[in-house]
Amino acid sequence: MIENFIAGSASLFGDPFTIGIFIFGVIGGMLFGAIPGVSMLTLAAILLPFTANLEPAQGVMLFAVIYCTGTYGGAITAILFNIPGAPENAPTAFDGYPMTRKGQSGKAVGAAVLCSAIGGLSSAIVMMAATEPLANWAISNIGPPEIFALVFFGLAVASSVGGKTIWKGWMSVLLGLIIATIGQDPVGGINRYNFGFSDLAAGIAFVPAILISALLADWRIGLASGFAYAVGQLLDVTVFQKIREGTDVWWAAPMISTVCANIIDTYLFFGTAFSGSEDEFMAKNWVGIANVDLVMKIVVCIVVFLPIYGMLLKWLTEKGFDVSVQ
Repeated sequence: MIENFIAGSASLFGDPFTIGIFIFGVIGGMLFGAIPGVSMLTLAAILLPFTANLEPAQGVMLFAVIYCTGTYGGAITAILFNIPGAPENAPTAFDGYPMTRKGQSGKAVGAAVLCSAIGGLSSAIVMMAATEPLANWAISNIGPPEIFALVFFGLAVASSVGGKTIWKGWMSVLLGLIIATIGQDPVGGINRYNFGFSDLAAGIAFVPAILISALLADWRIGLASGFAYAVGQLLDVTVFQKIREGTDVWWAAPMISTVCANIIDTYLFFGTAFSGSEDEFMAKNWVGIANVDLVMKIVVCIVVFLPIYGMLLKWLTEKGFDVSVQ
């Protein structure tokens, strides 16, 4: 095991390009983990198409580094601002933020770094040592009866944690099993409940099912999002349009519209969705999360949107187009 670990580490970190990927993963994972509203999964989804040309070891290393540093990065905002950057860091805010209020923020962040390092190293060592024996034991001892028992155990656990009562939990599990029967039977190849639509031969896609279930679970979020968008669009074609028509400064029009729309959209969404939510954490901290989300939107607007907008206006002007801020 030690020989394989040394050989793998030498092959990975003996290449300058691999070291650059490692550093990029550390910085990117920490930033995306520390920013509320995005997470390490967001960065992983963005980088996924770009990993097609990487070596398998480089791609696995990149996502592993993003996960580890993203988990730690979320602890920074949880400790300093009582706003977890990732769901895994919500418990960190319970002890970390009170330490910050006592002037012990450095100690709290240092403890988070130390615990993350110890936990990551110990779990990696256990995984390397136990993977092969566990795999050999599973291959030789687990058959169809054990697999059935494991599946039934998973359904029982899902029913116990998926609802306020055991009956609601079992009903949600039953609904999920009914949805899973849609599509082609993997054994007999018979189409089940596709109602003549060939697109349903593969069943209900996982991502749409998760999005729909999340929307049905908390309808307030969907209602808040639609309400905030509608109000923002209404103000954009009325009030903000008159403001744009009354200024000649090229950056004033998009800045006024973007900032005002983001303020309205952010606070309407968070206030409507979480002010009276059953989620106690979000109900108490939605104002702070909305403030951070708004600041990040404005920063992105100033750093990214305005330069692109200015370069586009300049290019159109050089091409002879009649460009106006209206």
